[in-house]
Amino acid sequence: DNLEEAILCEKDKNIAEEKRIVLGTTLVASGNYNLARLEFVKVYEYSKSQTNYLKALYFNGIASIYAYDWDSTIESFSKYYSEYDPNKINKINSVLNDARSSYKSTRLAKIFSTIIPGLGQIYAGDPRNGLNAFFLNGMLIFLTANSISRKDYKDALLISTVFLYRYYIGNI
Repeated sequence: DNLEEAILCEKDKNIAEEKRIVLGTTLVASGNYNLARLEFVKVYEYSKSQTNYLKALYFNGIASIYAYDWDSTIESFSKYYSEYDPNKINKINSVLNDARSSYKSTRLAKIFSTIIPGLGQIYAGDPRNGLNAFFLNGMLIFLTANSISRKDYKDALLISTVFLYRYYIGNI
């Protein structure tokens, strides 16, 4: 709040932009990546200062990495390095494209784990924990079904509500 107030009160546009960059980096540090990106865009879209323009582009690229917005990351770093060091553009794009291809969707992993316990971990690249979750949940489902087939409903209720529910939800 204080940084926003300081930006509004600042008469020198260059200093206000510098404060806006500080606000953006503070928002990145606190995990508010999209708000940070908004602050950086306000600077690099309207800045007349080359230094502030480049800083805002660079930090927007960093915030975009944290937000997993690869297109914005590539765009920001391409603009930044075309101004700063054109020889690095291809290397940066290669690294970012590798990062984009290795990114796994948390939403898809959650869906997989909901359908078959452990499948989300396997999808995310953790087969050891995925198989552990699969066998543990499978064993608890078997024990619950076995208790029901023996008409031992107390054990079935205990296993399903205390253990199975906990491990199944934890797996998701």
